Amino acid sequence: MALKRFRPALEDCQNAATLQSASPSPKTLLRLAKCQLATGSSSPALSTIRALFAIEPKNPQAVLLRDKIQQLESHVNTFEQAREKKDWGLARLALDKCLQAIEGEGGDVPAEWRYWRIQLELSKGNWEAANISAKFVIIKIQTTRLSFSP
Repeated sequence: MALKRFRPALEDCQNAATLQSASPSPKTLLRLAKCQLATGSSSPALSTIRALFAIEPKNPQAVLLRDKIQQLESHVNTFEQAREKKDWGLARLALDKCLQAIEGEGGDVPAEWRYWRIQLELSKGNWEAANISAKFVIIKIQTTRLSFSP
């Protein structure tokens, strides 16, 4: 987590939570929820926070994290509703908020969200911007593969 490598950290936290399934540690659950948020997994993060609140109802770090998660989930829902209505301006704004929430924490933006950007640009007829977004996704995929190579 300190290195901002949230995907491998997420796996570690999930393994730790599994090992502690009988009596989960609030610290483990908090870290798991942070990793889930940093990778854009707001629903699992909320579920993890709820489990933490069952153990420590007034955990101040969990309260702050829950607020961030709920805010992200709200932006994702706004994006999806705007996309359904083909309200591309609102969809773009909501997606930008989603990206800011993840990138502001140093997290890993989900690939699906990058595809959403391409879809938005195509829907507006912004071919050059869609091309730039697609190239960015390709570069991101290539660098991710290189960083996980043995």
